[in-house]
Amino acid sequence: MKAIFGLGNPGKKYKNTRHNIGFMVVSSFGDETGISIKKRKFNAKIGIGEVAGGAGDNNVTGSWDGKALLALPQMYMNRSGYSVSAISNFYRLPPKDIVVVFDDIDLDFGRIRIRPGGGSGGHKGIKSIMEELDTSDFVRVRIGVGRDRKEDPAKFVLNQFSTDEKVQLEDIITRARDALFSILQEGVDFTMNRFNEKI
Repeated sequence: MKAIFGLGNPGKKYKNTRHNIGFMVVSSFGDETGISIKKRKFNAKIGIGEVAGGAGDNNVTGSWDGKALLALPQMYMNRSGYSVSAISNFYRLPPKDIVVVFDDIDLDFGRIRIRPGGGSGGHKGIKSIMEELDTSDFVRVRIGVGRDRKEDPAKFVLNQFSTDEKVQLEDIITRARDALFSILQEGVDFTMNRFNEKI
């Protein structure tokens, strides 16, 4: 089984903020695959189901039968690692089978960057996951949300998207969702080559 975690903050106050684009992408992936992310377990909303094209072998994750777990941690961003760790331990998921989707203020709005590992880049959710899993070897899907150099980054990511950005948001979420399908079906290397240079 593969697990995809979307990072964000729970509650209506944060629903459509930049920091919650991970929630948005994974929720969209759930809608597209028919996987309902409603069960509450491990301080997260989770759902398990089948994703088409799972049978076979790819260059990173090996044999996969098509089963995927989707999760939205509900412990606020800086404690996301507790839910990720609890879920990975319960289902015995190795780090290479974990994909995390999150916002990145250091990427231009709409850019997507996929990597099989790396540092936290100052992202508190990723830092929490690295600490709880005691590894950095999980797949990251970074979604660029832009940056306002005049505003404190911690406050900026809790803002709503601008009117112009909202017009583009559906397309960005669709591309990120497509990247998730590609990671599961084609592998990380193929997906990096396909999506990392797109605008």
